[in-house]
Amino acid sequence: MAKIFFNEFINTFKGGKRLWYASAGINRRELHVQSKFEKDVEPTKSLIGKLSFADEDYESFLFVSPDTDESRILGVFLDKRNGFALVSGKELYAADSASGAGHYRMAVYELGSLVEVFSYKQRRASNFYRLTEEGWEWVHRSELLENKTNEI
Repeated sequence: MAKIFFNEFINTFKGGKRLWYASAGINRRELHVQSKFEKDVEPTKSLIGKLSFADEDYESFLFVSPDTDESRILGVFLDKRNGFALVSGKELYAADSASGAGHYRMAVYELGSLVEVFSYKQRRASNFYRLTEEGWEWVHRSELLENKTNEI
């Protein structure tokens, strides 16, 4: 079975339907995460299940289901702020909803992937997160700069 980690806490709607929703405007793509689990999603805990997706017209759906035979670790990264991008690793699925007001995104990554989360209008340094066997972990910028140093 796949161990699935989310990067943020998400409350479950009654009946285990929509977990997360984002749209950058009335004429922009709608992003949905729906689950058959009837429990809240915590970033420090994993769900055992499978992921599937569907893109139709102006909607993208990511479905989380409890039954699978896979034995891998997957990470779901969600953002309703300023967007993010893959630095290294493998992106298995992604959907965006962008406008002048914001850049909303959801994506699924394999174990070991490194994601850069942007700040508002790039006014501050980005934050970085890596998918480990324990979930999404914040990575200090100094770890990324170790091989890019200049000797004096």
